Formats: sequence, structure tokens, C-alpha cells
Amino acid sequence: LKKERLRGSRRNTKVFYLLQHMMRCAECGTLLGARSTWTTTRTRNGKRQRHRMPSPRRYYCCYGSDRAVRCRERSHIRAERLEGLVWREVSEVLRNPELILSGIDVVDSAVGDGIAEEAAGVERELRAVQEQDDRAVDLYVGGRIDERQLDRQRGQIAEKLEILRSKLERVRAQEATAADRRQARESVIAWMDEIGDDLDELAPEERRKILLTIVEGITVDRYNMVDIALAVPTGVALSIDSQSST
Repeated sequence: LKKERLRGSRRNTKVFYLLQHMMRCAECGTLLGARSTWTTTRTRNGKRQRHRMPSPRRYYCCYGSDRAVRCRERSHIRAERLEGLVWREVSEVLRNPELILSGIDVVDSAVGDGIAEEAAGVERELRAVQEQDDRAVDLYVGGRIDERQLDRQRGQIAEKLEILRSKLERVRAQEATAADRRQARESVIAWMDEIGDDLDELAPEERRKILLTIVEGITVDRYNMVDIALAVPTGVALSIDSQSST
């Protein structure tokens, strides 16, 4: 009976936080932790009285402020406001997958053009260095340089070729990664369809599962501007800036 009373007591009742362990302070880099209070203080007839509330008042608090780090004027942010803001912004993106897909296209287009240009430049350098090697051999065959000079020139050329071939291999790997990301567009669409449209009907625990899947990180600066980095299945990150008041 005693164990049952302890299990049901206010102190042992778990308070749910949608964004717990998901946010950091943009100023000092420490986590924003979950805090709650079950009591409130009121002044009546000149006397201060403490009252227990039927449900806790929930906050997110910068841990850095506990260590005398003056990173923000107010260390506590009401949980309801912050959670509502984050869920509203994330669910808006989930309802409009074209926002993510267009972001993927922009990134892939810029990266793809840059990679193609870099690969072409490396290939030109390779051809030029190979021509230097051919000229060195021609000079040796024509008797214009001796074997020692030939070996020295070809040694230098071999080093250049090795560097350029390694560089070209790296660029080709980047091309393959970009191609894989373009192919992943269909998986993004399928993933969004699987989530469905009834996002506002989800239970808090289900919302948290989605956030843990799609959110790469959340930061809050001293002015309570919130930056949300989304990591969709393609690995492309997006940012959303929104105002959250304390």
C-alpha cells in the first residue's frame, strides 16, 4: 500500500516534455533542461501564501544560467509556448513536402554544378601533366636530356599525377553521393505520405517520436529566436527562425 501511494504521489508523477533533450542554448551551447513547479505564491491580506496547482507549470531552462553564465536575461521559457511554436513550424513543413523537395533540388543543383566543374578541371590538369611526361620521354629519346634528368622529371610528374588522381577519385565520390540524394527524393515523398495529414490529432508521445526522427537540432538564442534544423531521410537540413516570447 505504501508503494502504491508513492507511485501515485505528485512528486513521482512523470511530467511530459515534448522537446526534452532536443534543445540547446545558442549563446552558451548548453542544453535547455526541463523544469516544473507544482506550487504558486499569492498575496492575500498582506500575507504570502503558497498553493498547490492541479497541474504543473512547465518550463525549459538554460543549464548554463545555473553555472552563473550570463547568456540570457531570462533563463526560463514557458514550455507550452515553445512546444507549440516548434510543433507548428515542423508540422507546416510536413504538410508541404514540396518545401523540402525544393530545398533538395536547390542544394543538388548548386552542388552538382560545382562538382561537375571541379571534375572537368582536374581532368584537364591530368591531361596536361601526362603531356609533360610524354615530352620528357621525347627529350630523352632525342638525346636532349640524360637518364638522370629523365628520372628526376618523371619522379616529379608521378607525384603530381598521384595527387590529381586522388583528387579526381574524391570528386567522383561526391558525384555519386549527389546522385544517391537525387534518387532519395522518392523516399522523401513516401515518408511524408506515411506520416499522413492528421498531425494535429497525434498524441503527445507520437508527436515526440516524429520530432526525434526529423529534427536534427533546436537552438534558442538570448532573444528567444528559435532555429530548427530538420534532418529528413535525405540528410538535407533546413532552418526555421521563429519568435517565442517568455
